[in-house]
Amino acid sequence: MRGALAHTSLALLVTACAPPPPPDGPVDPVAEPLASFLTDDLLQVTLSYTGDPASETLKSLTDCAAVEAILLRGPGYARHVRTTVSEEAGISRADAVYTVSPTLPRGDFVIDADDTAAACRDLETEGA
Repeated sequence: MRGALAHTSLALLVTACAPPPPPDGPVDPVAEPLASFLTDDLLQVTLSYTGDPASETLKSLTDCAAVEAILLRGPGYARHVRTTVSEEAGISRADAVYTVSPTLPRGDFVIDADDTAAACRDLETEGA
């Protein structure tokens, strides 16, 4: 009897932790970025996106989160290092890393925070 009770309790616990089923129909996109400095010159942006984003949308959203974090410190630049993307149960996750500097860095994927901020505001008004 004790084993059956424990099994039932475990089943209830697992059911309570299961994610809700996806809603029927289209989902309004929701982006939840989080930017954190790993060191003074290395920034990581993680992003959860509910909806069906294009890879360009995820890249733009991580770039905008990086720009926002950089501008909090003052004018500056970022150089994109890498982005990984995964998707599970309708939620896309992006993990991006940038080097940050107050002067223009060398490289192909350089972001000027001041110039990019306006494009990010336009992206926000479009609803991502």
